[in-house]
Amino acid sequence: MTVLRTLLQRAAVIGTGLAVLAVAALPDPSRPVLVAAALALSACVAAAAIRRPLAGTVALAATTVTVLLAGALDASSVRPAQVVLAAGLLMALLAALAAAEEARAAGGAVTVTRSPWPQRLAPVLVAMTAGAIVAVTGAQDVVPSVPLVLAGLTAAVAALVVAASAHRTGRRRE
Repeated sequence: MTVLRTLLQRAAVIGTGLAVLAVAALPDPSRPVLVAAALALSACVAAAAIRRPLAGTVALAATTVTVLLAGALDASSVRPAQVVLAAGLLMALLAALAAAEEARAAGGAVTVTRSPWPQRLAPVLVAMTAGAIVAVTGAQDVVPSVPLVLAGLTAAVAALVVAASAHRTGRRRE
């Protein structure tokens, strides 16, 4: 049973990573997005294979960068919905990576979460709301300006930092 659970956890990491990248790249993938997606997919495969926190952080960061790059290079009408869907799938990837890494660290023992479900669900809802706000804002016709570009870059860096820190702090034990 432990071998089956391990295989399912590894498949979940690769499957959610692939789902994020598919949502990000469609409907019109450009060459930079495809290259970033290939690198992110290889990072997800490596993270699934070795199940180390550093590999998971690299996979999550590479996948997030691919989503941001695809959003920046594609101006299709479905892009706002894709950004929100990609944000949800990134949360699923984070959960899959955490489960795989915890199972490796625990040696097959199951960790029982002690915090109540609203507390666990709150960061996901905040992230999804932020993704929806970014998607709606991105769909508006605005005149590009230096402060707007700097605000977008700051938001992208903050998203990477939050994703990486949430991935690392998810492994702490009480």
